[in-house]
Amino acid sequence: MMMMGLYFTDEVPFSEVYVHALVRDEVGQKMSKSKGNVIDPLLLMDEYGADSLRMTLCSMAAQGRDIKLSKQRVEGYRNFLTKIWNAVKFCEMNDCRYDGIDMNKVKNIFNNWILTEYEECRAKTETAIREYRFNEAANALYKFTWNIFCDWYLEFTKIIYQSSNSDDINEAKNITSFVLSNTLIMLHPIIPFFTEHLWKEAAPILIKNSDKINQAKWPEKVSNIKDDNNKINSLIELITAIRSTRSELNVPANIEIDIVYSNISDELNLAIESHKNTILNLTRSKSMRMSEFKKNEGMIQVMFNDGLIYLVLKDIINFEEEVARLNKKLKKTIEEINKIDAKLVDKNFIENAPNKVIEDQKERREDYQSQMKKIEKELEVIGN
Repeated sequence: MMMMGLYFTDEVPFSEVYVHALVRDEVGQKMSKSKGNVIDPLLLMDEYGADSLRMTLCSMAAQGRDIKLSKQRVEGYRNFLTKIWNAVKFCEMNDCRYDGIDMNKVKNIFNNWILTEYEECRAKTETAIREYRFNEAANALYKFTWNIFCDWYLEFTKIIYQSSNSDDINEAKNITSFVLSNTLIMLHPIIPFFTEHLWKEAAPILIKNSDKINQAKWPEKVSNIKDDNNKINSLIELITAIRSTRSELNVPANIEIDIVYSNISDELNLAIESHKNTILNLTRSKSMRMSEFKKNEGMIQVMFNDGLIYLVLKDIINFEEEVARLNKKLKKTIEEINKIDAKLVDKNFIENAPNKVIEDQKERREDYQSQMKKIEKELEVIGN
């Protein structure tokens, strides 16, 4: 190409070359028909969609490292597209739309928070694409879209929509439309078919500055945002800790609990008092109060690094049965670890087993180790 370009046009045909990674199978072996480990991209696209495969390859295309492709990874990114689809449907149900509000006058703390997170993602994505670090762009967009926008911000807006504050409601609808529209534009180079479809089908809730998304203007920097990230991130950590404790102790999802706390920082106390309704809704709790108290029977401490926070679970779970269940689970986990350890110190096994089998055993051991630590932590929580 270089020689023909110089010969026929007297011009260099390109000044930069991007050499992409080699796509291998899930264990890192080069694909070949003789090994029978070839993954047909056409079959993957038929099963999971072209954009799911594109997102998979892009997110793993780190410079200097080959891609280990598996159907499970493609399926995971198909779930990511489903997550976006459900988010769009939620926004349509709540009639989100952008009326051109002034970003410098946004008042609600959750709206300011998502704008800050969005701007951080936008800057990371733009820089990564310019520097050909496509995996970093894909992963930044994935984390922001799934973990921040869908899992948290849309949950926060549910509380806003249930309130009677029309200003907050209108502001949330505007910010949601703004962030969703620009996120789709940034995702378009990676998942073009899906984003183009949404650009057409979800037009009423999006900022449409072009008929087609591939002609849309790249998002510009959002400046002068009030940075309330620390407050909201502390709130998210608290809600996550309470949810995790509920889940670990098998508290039924349909049962509302009481939360008691003391000795927390002034900053966290202010966040709790300001957003108590949000915490109660997102943790399925009926009350949350500060109290100088001695821990009573039936109270479980939440592992949180700011003060003492307890869930009142008396008459909700049977502590003796829960301890017995966890001890039984711990015993079985330790037995599995011992079995794997016996294999890994056996010379015959190490010399004769394929590398893949050995690596699988090591990965299983790591999984069991993580499970063991989690169970021990749960037992510690109940014991304390």
